[in-house]
Amino acid sequence: MPRHYGVNKLYGNVIGWYRENIGDKLYTNVLLCFGLGPYKRLYDFKNNDQPIENFTGVKIYTRLGHINQDPIPNFTDTKNEYPLSVKVVNGAPYTYTTVGNAFNGLEVDITFPQGLYYSNDSGGLDAYSVEVKVEIKKQGEDAWQTIAQQVITGAQTAAIRWTFKAGSLSEGKYDIRVSNLTADQASHRYGDDCYVSAAREVYAGDNFEYPRHVLVGIKGLASESISGGLKFSCMGECAYTRVWDGSQWTVDASDNAAWVKYDILTRPVLDNNFNVVRYDGYSPDNIDLVKWLESANFNNTLVPDGRGGTEKRITFNGAFDYKTNVWAAVMRISDLDRAVPVHNGLKLSLAIDKPDTPKQMFTVGNIERKSWTRSWLPTDERAAEITASFQNQEKDYERDELADFNDNIDSTVNTS
Repeated sequence: MPRHYGVNKLYGNVIGWYRENIGDKLYTNVLLCFGLGPYKRLYDFKNNDQPIENFTGVKIYTRLGHINQDPIPNFTDTKNEYPLSVKVVNGAPYTYTTVGNAFNGLEVDITFPQGLYYSNDSGGLDAYSVEVKVEIKKQGEDAWQTIAQQVITGAQTAAIRWTFKAGSLSEGKYDIRVSNLTADQASHRYGDDCYVSAAREVYAGDNFEYPRHVLVGIKGLASESISGGLKFSCMGECAYTRVWDGSQWTVDASDNAAWVKYDILTRPVLDNNFNVVRYDGYSPDNIDLVKWLESANFNNTLVPDGRGGTEKRITFNGAFDYKTNVWAAVMRISDLDRAVPVHNGLKLSLAIDKPDTPKQMFTVGNIERKSWTRSWLPTDERAAEITASFQNQEKDYERDELADFNDNIDSTVNTS
């Protein structure tokens, strides 16, 4: 389960997707997960790098990963879909038998893949209608129940889809019968091919909360931009972490590497009021809080930003979205803030590499004669060029590179 700290551009993983017809409109519903929360906020929603506001009728629902949170609308039911492609002609109803028997609702999709139309003498399209009837019957019973008898009209060659639904069904297998009540047209000037394209068994009221999962639900009219090429992104002020200021604990979305490491080590589970329910990692009693505060304060020290202003000495805005272990994750961040965890008795402390008052001086007065040696890295083993790859905040977090050169070394020899 990914976990993001600080400010990040997020893309998420699709964990739920389905289409539904409401009337003659086809909607796409997508559910994405952005990791383990709680997060502070999600914002700046985009699809295909365009603001979501540019897409008409698209609705966004968010859940920030609290231990108790409301289900995302449109994902409160479980639907098992069975794709079909059966043409239904006049006078020959099609009957389908459900696979399961414990559902409490059914949905049937009727599709006119070439649309509905009459091609007139002027080269245009006139409206044409087909009447469809959908019935269900529980096996063991005699009477058919009509759930829809609909006249569907269109004047287009694009596909037309309708969904018919039945709810509050008792447990058991059902037969579904679909009838085309309109005489089939033999002329090529008509488009009237009618198909049963899918049947769904609906288990209503599952109401999955996905506790501690950061979620975004998307609902919008199906189009190339929503269903055919979904590239969704948003910005996030990410995981809440516990922060110690020397006298009290607070909870916030921190980019301080020390508190990120503390969070990874202790792994607190927070309730909706940010109280600790339990620790899934190290006990805080085994953490040297004095050294952690020292490291945090050092990270927060303001230093020149190279542009005439100041910035924090060290920040961490990143994620763990791959399989690893707690110690390896902490050591990755320690490479950044140069504060390495070390065991000091029963406590886990930090060895912090920072400018400080010298603790011991070595001179000719305290070095044994002929014990001092010095060696240099051979020139042919030194890097002439170092290139760092990173996500550039100033370019909307696009992947960028920064290169540094040593002019004193032949660049054709070594490059890192």
